[in-house]
Amino acid sequence: MISKYDTYETDVIRKYIVVKFGEMKSQFSNLEELYRFARSIQNDYFIDGNLSNDFNYIAGYVKKAEEDIPKEFIIDSYPIFSNDFDSDDKLKNITYNVRSKLLGNNLNDPLTDKCSYSSNLVSRYASQSDIDSRRVIIYPGFTKEHSLLHFGSGYHAFNIVTVSDKKYIVDLTYRQFFLKDKSSLERIGVCTLFNTMPGKFMTLDDSRKKTALELLKNGYIEMTDENVKNYFDGFALSYRNATYYEDTLDFSFTTNYTPYDYIRFINGEDSQLNHEGIDRLGYQKKVLRNPNITFSR
Repeated sequence: MISKYDTYETDVIRKYIVVKFGEMKSQFSNLEELYRFARSIQNDYFIDGNLSNDFNYIAGYVKKAEEDIPKEFIIDSYPIFSNDFDSDDKLKNITYNVRSKLLGNNLNDPLTDKCSYSSNLVSRYASQSDIDSRRVIIYPGFTKEHSLLHFGSGYHAFNIVTVSDKKYIVDLTYRQFFLKDKSSLERIGVCTLFNTMPGKFMTLDDSRKKTALELLKNGYIEMTDENVKNYFDGFALSYRNATYYEDTLDFSFTTNYTPYDYIRFINGEDSQLNHEGIDRLGYQKKVLRNPNITFSR
């Protein structure tokens, strides 16, 4: 089959797509409408099961629209940043020292792509205080074996720190997942975009939201069963693409994974990929049966 784009007119067609989409973009009042439009037409850009490069021009306009959104947060992410604490409180001492390095005087910094730097700092300060710290990396689908990444991005690093026989999740760059520009549920399934940020899913459930607010404020949370499930649920939900929802018809935005399951995931003993399949996770890879599918509540 010869694609309608596989002609000498390709460059002309590409320019037409860009101009035409540019004209139409001004008709959208918000990002949700823009995502829905892009998703509604993307099936036309699948040729023999593969996405045509021409769709990149449309995706480029979507990404540009996201860049125009102010760097604001969907919930309160303002951190505690004070040295007014007991000097013997080693966990607060670690978080204060790391936040000093990360934020400086800019408490509005979203800390995007700083998780590796942050988690290494946590490990360093924990070692100096003779505290056990394990640096953990979460990969999409909770697996590194079958790459769901795009150009090597998409992982997240945090620490599990043990203080007085209690374990804590320490994540000082967690706020990057609560930015408005990538928090619409309608982002799910738009080809070349990596679904919706974990923060959005944390706000859809009272228990998850409570966990998120505590972690954003303090920089750490105790690893209770509730907090473990909530924290990792946010990531697991963010990895699901539109094919998952079409195949399962499950729009509850919940998971059946237990805290024990997630510990096995981060220990490399199992993965979300093993349970849900590669086509349902990560970037949208398949034609949608219903390109007009809606996700927003």
